[in-house]
Amino acid sequence: MEGTCLACEGLVKDPQLVSILRRIDKGVHENAPHAYQPLAGLHVIIQRKMKQVQALRLGKINTAKSLAQGTTVLDNYKRFVVAAAHSDLSRLDTLFRVCIKNCMSC
Repeated sequence: MEGTCLACEGLVKDPQLVSILRRIDKGVHENAPHAYQPLAGLHVIIQRKMKQVQALRLGKINTAKSLAQGTTVLDNYKRFVVAAAHSDLSRLDTLFRVCIKNCMSC
């Protein structure tokens, strides 16, 4: 580097200046406090967090539906077992008709 003093040449190696230049090029790190984030960066972070929340909500709803369906199947099975144990043919016949009507497998 011709024409530069030693102090100016040393600036290129200064870790703080290197860090500042990196932030100018690549932007503020995602995990930096929100006070240091630009508005565009905050917008991107908020959009990503909203998508994560929606995915978690959808997962929770799907899990609840699956559990409810499993509970219904178990309830129907319990009714079948009780009716079979009592050898109550009228209850078994009614249970089979309801299951067939509701497109369920007993």
